[in-house]
Parts: sequence; structure tokens; C-alpha cells
Amino acid sequence: MDKVGWSVSPETRVATSDPEYIKWTQWMFIQFWRAGLAYKSALPMNWCPECKTTYTNEELEDNKCPRCHGIIEKKEKMQWNLALSKYAQKLLDGLRDVNFDERIKKDEINLIGRSTGADIDFRVGDDVMTVYTTRPDTIFGVTFCVIAPEHKLLRKWLDDGRIENADAVRAYIKAAAAKTEIERTDATREKTGVQLQGVTAINPFTGREIPVFTSDYVLADYAYGTIMAVPAHDSRDWDFAKKFGLEIIPVLAGGEPDKVWEGDGPHINSSFLDGMNKEDAIASAIKYGTEHGVARGTVKYKLKDWGFSRQMYWGEPIPMIHCDKCGWVAVPDEQLPVMQPHMMDYRPTDSGESPLARATDWVNVPCPCCGAPARRETDTMPGWAGSSWYFLRYLDPKNDKEFCSRQQMERWMPVAHYNGGHEHNTRHLIYSRFWHHALYDLGLVNTAEPYARRTAQGLLMGNDGYKMSKSRGNGFMVADLVASVGADAGRVAVLSLGPWENNVVWTDGAMAGVQRFLKRVENLSDNLTDAPMTAEQERLMNQLIADVTERIDGMRFNTAISAMMEYLNAFSGGTMPRAAYIALVRVLNPFAPHLTEEMWEKLGNDTMLALSDWPTYDASKLAKTEMTIVASVNGKRAAEFTIAVGASESEIVDAARTAAGAKLSGCEIIKT
Repeated sequence: MDKVGWSVSPETRVATSDPEYIKWTQWMFIQFWRAGLAYKSALPMNWCPECKTTYTNEELEDNKCPRCHGIIEKKEKMQWNLALSKYAQKLLDGLRDVNFDERIKKDEINLIGRSTGADIDFRVGDDVMTVYTTRPDTIFGVTFCVIAPEHKLLRKWLDDGRIENADAVRAYIKAAAAKTEIERTDATREKTGVQLQGVTAINPFTGREIPVFTSDYVLADYAYGTIMAVPAHDSRDWDFAKKFGLEIIPVLAGGEPDKVWEGDGPHINSSFLDGMNKEDAIASAIKYGTEHGVARGTVKYKLKDWGFSRQMYWGEPIPMIHCDKCGWVAVPDEQLPVMQPHMMDYRPTDSGESPLARATDWVNVPCPCCGAPARRETDTMPGWAGSSWYFLRYLDPKNDKEFCSRQQMERWMPVAHYNGGHEHNTRHLIYSRFWHHALYDLGLVNTAEPYARRTAQGLLMGNDGYKMSKSRGNGFMVADLVASVGADAGRVAVLSLGPWENNVVWTDGAMAGVQRFLKRVENLSDNLTDAPMTAEQERLMNQLIADVTERIDGMRFNTAISAMMEYLNAFSGGTMPRAAYIALVRVLNPFAPHLTEEMWEKLGNDTMLALSDWPTYDASKLAKTEMTIVASVNGKRAAEFTIAVGASESEIVDAARTAAGAKLSGCEIIKT
């Protein structure tokens, strides 16, 4: 970092793996647990059989393990969770109070996935199967229901012997477990499923008995893991109904015969909803359902609770102890941090337990409450835990009494500008925002939102057009680049490749151009004049400062660099007025700090340029006072001349005659 020229204070560097840092991460987890925001339960999780640990949906890469890139299985497992879903609306509302790029906001909004609709209860014998739908107005077109293969009700009906074709259903459940979520939700693949023979549901609005199927296109972890199927107006349900020969009842006017209609229209075949539009019909359906105790208007979010357990040696041990008498008990503050014991064998276990479970001397401890024999939690926290609050520790890294003093928070928070990759929009950003909101509600921080502004950069691609990677061999080591061309050339070259938010392709040509530019800047330091600047040169200098200032603020670094290159080209003859050069060096400093600090010292300064004030410009001098005009004779370029912007036509013609005089000798001017 030092060689590249990053402005990082060595006194405020922190490591999330440092025991003192881990102490506060564990302490925060305990505060969340005491507030009811951390709990342990059995939930279907993404399980990697190779790495033998669980992952959240957000951590998967193309629905595969982010570590070994192997196939992920669904596995129900007891694990710790943080109640992220309780903060769904707060996280959504908070986006109104921050300056985030629109794409980032959109990613967060889509992840949270707020929708309004209704919970509708279908009787299945003595059981109630609840379905969430955004279109309760289409209830009269429901001709079957579908339940996820992993659903608890399905297991209950199998255990109770109610399903007559139990063997076929169990075989289907096993087959579904081997499929990825992407495969299951692929709208283009052929729909599969099995009818639950002996099990039917009652449509609560019509009283009709309808069949129930299990199919893998319904996921257990979205809403209730069940759907009401309206095949006339949903393409997936249409395909399913056609395959299994199920009834199709249109309840919205429009479309073509024997084709699914997913548009809107007046309601038909819908009893008291007939003739209504969408909004009125939804309101009337919810009102009827509420009055008859079979439906309730509700708001749902796709955002799930944060699966917080990892079955790895690395990671902060979850600071909880289980006692048969007292239940879960937090590790006392004075015993924090809880650190892993030294282990020779830290490989994951085949049983799905963390390798820490093997360290029995470490696991078995007395209960902090009653003193009875108890066991430590052996799961560890995900990497996102420590990274969810590191910005707070930067402010007060040596404080051993609290994670950050209120005085430092009041001075610095929220973070003025956080930049990161787009891949973090639905991972680190959502986790750290939740973490900070929870700390705020507990009175532990001074702001609800941790970041005032959030931007994201694109990827640096190899010259083959692919993301740089060791396996492709299309990248470079930063240390090697610095050693060969210097840090400044590398910094400026990368920033000059294209817009900050876009993926850009690395080219050696860009490096060559940047090296020439920086060499010209260096050479000019020996060719400065102390003559007063012309009005046009003053305008160029003020325009440079204005352009670079505005473009840095707008993260348009590539165009800021091009403005400096154009500025350099505007001064011909290999010389430049000293004041004009000083302005160039000052605005170039954030991009090429090493060269500009050297030039700054050469100019006679004894303090660092990086510590000086940013240059300002005179807005009154931005307007052009002169313009350059090309004079041509018989369609051929003869000369160019400079003249005041407000010159009259006759003045321009006279100036053109003078500039092109050599080409006009002996000629008669017919037209100007």
C-alpha cells in the first residue's frame, strides 16, 4: 500500500482477526442476542459437501460454493441467525436518506423485495396450508395448489400415511434435493411434479376441492413455500396445468383463446369481483377474506434472516455456551474474546460439526450462570461479521474500554464516501447496514445509516476481455507493475481506461501514453517562465481547476486525466508560465502523488503538497475571450488566426485577409 501511494494512516490500520477486535465483534453479537436479534434454529441452508459448511444465498457464486465452486445442496441444520428480515423496511426506508448510485439502490431494493398482497388459508383436512399471493383477486381462478418438496406439512402428511403414492412423492423429494435453486426456478425448463393422491385443499372463496401437487419450482424458503395456481394468468402454472391436464379458469378478460393471459382486464368468472379493475378487486378480495377469517392483507419481503453459523476453524467463535439447565448463556464480558484453541487438525468434520467440536477440553466448560457442566458453541462467524463494523474501529483503534468513543463517532460518522465493487451491493453493504441499524437501535452508535454516499467501480479486465485471474494468466502483480513503470504511471493508467463504474480492459497502449504525459509534466519543470499569463492562458488554468474538481467529485477520473492532457497540449513550445504549471501539479497530485510531490519541492515548497488546500478557480474567468478561426482560400486551408470572441464580421474579415495575405497575392476576392 505504501509503495502504491495510498493515503493510509499506519496508526489507524486494523485487522478483523486481531483478538482485541474479535472481542468487540463478539460483544456486539451478545448485545444482538440479548435484544432478540440473534437466535438458533433449524433452517434449510446451502450446504457444500466438499467444504462441509453452510453459506447464505448472497454468498453463492452462480449458485455454487464460493470457495471450491462445487455443487451446493439444501440441508436443514441447526444454526445461528441474525434477524435481518426484521429490518427489511428500515433498510428500504434508509435508502431515501443516503446518496447511493441508482444501480446500488436498485440492487438493494430488489434484494429486500417488498411486495404487498394477502395470506390466504386453504384447509387440507385438519391442517391449514397458508399461501401468500400478490394477486388475491385471482382466487376464483385457482384450480390447484403446489407445495415445496421440503415443506414441513408435506413431511407430516407422509408420516401420517395420508399420501397414497408416498413412494413416488419421496422419490421426487430426493430428486429435487439434488437440483440447484437456479435449475429449479428456470422458467424455460419443463415443469415436473407429483400429485399428492389422497390430499386435497379447499378453495376458501369457492368451497371447491382442488388437487395438491409437490413441484420443485416452488421453494420452501420464499413466503410459505406454497402457491395457489392460477393457470389462466401465470405462464408457469399454465405449463404445469397443461402437462397434468388440470382445469384452467380465466378470471381476467383479455388475451387469445387457449393461450395464457398475463395482462390485466376486467374480472370475469369471479362472483362478486366481476367487472372490477385490479386495484378494486384486490381490495375487495382482502376485505371479504378478512371478514370471513380466511385471508389477511400483508406485506412480504424476500429478504431472509442472515445465516450466521459457519462450520470452520477460522472465524470468530460464537460467544455462547449451552447449559441443559439454563439454555443458551452468553460468555461473560470479562472472558472475551473467545479464541480458538491451537489444533493440529482443523479440517471440517464429516458430521457437519465445526472442527472445534473435536477440542473437547475447550468445548466443555462450566455454565456461567449455575456452574453446571455446559458446552461452548462450536460454530464460528462468517467473514462478514468483522467487516460489518470496521469503519467504526478505524476511528478509535486503540480504545480498550469501548469499540469506539461517542466523541469520535460524532466527529466522523457517517462515513462520507464508501466505494466498493458491485458484488458487495447484496452482501457486505446489506449486512453492514443492518449491523449499524441494530447498533443504532441499541443506542450504541449515533447514526442509523453507516454510509452517506456509496459508489461502485467496475472490474479491471485482462487484454483478452476476461476478468483478470491467476488461472487465466491475463493479469499482473501490482508490485511488478510498480517496479517496472512506477506507482504513478500505474495509478494514472488504470484510472484513464474508462468510466469508473464500467468494466475496463487493460491495454499496454494506455500505459505508454500515460508515461509520455508524466514525462512531459516532469520535463516542463525545467522550462517555466515568469512572464504574466495571457487572458486565454488564465482561462485555461481556471477551466482546468474547475473541470478536474467537478470530475473528481463525480468519480469521472478518466475525463479528469484527459482534461490535464488537453491542458498540457494547449501550451506549445515546450514552456509554460509558472503559475499555470503550479495549477497542473496541484490537480495532478491525487493521481500521481510521487511525481507531483517532487515537482512541488522543486518549485521551492518545504511542506507536502498533499497537505495543502485544494486549488480554487475564478468563475468570472471561465468565459472564452478569444477564438481561433481557420482562413481558407478556394477551399484550401491558408492560415489560422486568433481574435476576440466579440469581434464584428468586418474585423474577422480583415484579420483573415492579414493572416492569409501570402495566399492572396495577385488574387481578386469575390466572396468572403
